[in-house]
Amino acid sequence: YVAERLPEYMVPAAVLVLDALPLTANGKVDRAALPAPDFEGAGTVRGPGTPVEDVLSGLFGEILGLGRVGTDMSFFDLGGDSLSGMRLVARVRAVLDVEVGIGELFGAPTVAGLARCVGERLGSGSGSGSGSGFGRPVLAARVRP
Repeated sequence: YVAERLPEYMVPAAVLVLDALPLTANGKVDRAALPAPDFEGAGTVRGPGTPVEDVLSGLFGEILGLGRVGTDMSFFDLGGDSLSGMRLVARVRAVLDVEVGIGELFGAPTVAGLARCVGERLGSGSGSGSGSGFGRPVLAARVRP
């Protein structure tokens, strides 16, 4: 019902039913005592099918603090936000040495989707100055006038 009426970003990724909310001594909800939702146990998980998907799946799990991330699971549905997205983009650049922007993560928030973006970069040689398929362009030294 909610998914039909609200934008996707406003639909809860998980709903956890509790008998009672934990309270502080002042009677307020104790957020630290709330149990974390189990995103890992939801449904069947398709594992990585390519080396790039394998690396990205590990990076998603590292940034989100999850043990395993299926290739069709959305980064944002698993608890990611724009700040953790920036950390993910930085880790992708560091590990795979490929330029990926935060906009690409928002456009393709799954491991499989981001792997396609990375694969296009690696396949086209975009940003590859070393000829290895990885990397950024090598800058040539220039003398200033």
